[in-house]
Amino acid sequence: MFRHNQIRILGIDAKWMALPYLLLILTLPGAGQARSSTDLVYRYHSIVPLGTEKIRLQPSQHLVDLIASAESGNFEGVERKDAPQKTRLVNANGSPFSFYPAEVTFRLTATTLNRLKDEDPPLEVNTAQDTNTFLLDLHMRLKVFRGLDAYELEPSDVDLIGMPAAIPYEERIYRATFDLDHIPADSRLVLEVFDSSDERISRFHLELF
Repeated sequence: MFRHNQIRILGIDAKWMALPYLLLILTLPGAGQARSSTDLVYRYHSIVPLGTEKIRLQPSQHLVDLIASAESGNFEGVERKDAPQKTRLVNANGSPFSFYPAEVTFRLTATTLNRLKDEDPPLEVNTAQDTNTFLLDLHMRLKVFRGLDAYELEPSDVDLIGMPAAIPYEERIYRATFDLDHIPADSRLVLEVFDSSDERISRFHLELF
């Protein structure tokens, strides 16, 4: 399990670092646009938005926005083609996209800066920690679903970017890298987010098909 005191600090300014990813999520560039052809085509980009979730910490009543994305240069230009006979993924050069990239980095922003407007009620999460400590103790695992089989992966590397952990702040940004070598592209990936008690507080899905 990765703890915040084991995480490398890469930067000092996190105030606006999550905003581009929020805009990506709102405009959905990861899915791309449909083309006028016999196939319905979706084009992926190097950053694939996975969604957002709002949670409320109890008893403090503090709201936390979670924003997640998957990142790999190998996603750029991949197209999903929905033909009547078969759905398929192809690279930008037209070759089959059969496996996930060997490494995929998942970016998670956890912020109390009220970046998201969500009409759905937030998920209630009980914690005895103050908000800063709660954000610093978040950690992730990846669940891989292949048919009826499922297994979990721990990240090979976790970085905390932005404000150093020693400085209390309302936002923490994590980059967790997972080794996905030879995982078929039709597998379903679920990024699970846990608190310090190893209780799952959220999950985000990545499905290319």
